[in-house]
Amino acid sequence: MGTPLKIRIAQILFVFQIGLFASAYSQNNGSDFESIVKSITEAAQLDRTSAIELLDALFEFKDELGMKLGQIADPTIPFARRQQISRETIAKFFISETVPVQVSSKYRTTISTKPVKDYFDALMWLNRTKSYITVELYFSNFWGFVGIKQLDNRRYEVATAVWQIFRGVRDDGSIYSDATRKKIRSIVEKDGGGKWIIKATEIAVSETRSLEKYLRDERNQ
Repeated sequence: MGTPLKIRIAQILFVFQIGLFASAYSQNNGSDFESIVKSITEAAQLDRTSAIELLDALFEFKDELGMKLGQIADPTIPFARRQQISRETIAKFFISETVPVQVSSKYRTTISTKPVKDYFDALMWLNRTKSYITVELYFSNFWGFVGIKQLDNRRYEVATAVWQIFRGVRDDGSIYSDATRKKIRSIVEKDGGGKWIIKATEIAVSETRSLEKYLRDERNQ
């Protein structure tokens, strides 16, 4: 079980970006938990209990996916085990293995896009392709609610934002690190037991900056 919802709520930072996704999304730039719940109930026609349960599920999704990414990229975990984690993560968290994932670097302005399976494969081979002996990859405490729209009588599309932190040490002692704000678009629906099921359909890059600048800005907030 992850961090209790009331504690995680205190970590919420809101993202307000007009035009980030389709205008059908309910946009929110409030500063409290109730404003998110209200935007979900109004845009998705959900009752308050269902909206809070959905928020809890979204937090769990973010926490678990971030943890799995770190395990897939960790060269100290046996390769076969990381392959297994990769397959399990795609099956649990993504609509398919072809979901587009954008990749960026603080050293280049271009953004590349890979199917999630290829992205995970690249993470697993970082020790070979980039000579990394240690890799830290995780989502920070930041979580942003961007919006929600109803697709039909049981499915919704949700957009959220996270900061992904990367720090790798190469065999020559050099270090590369960055922080990338990513937007995760997902399809959510309840299963037969009333549990929210979340499957990502896209992970897009918003910006990438040095880890030092990210930590500086975080301290100054």
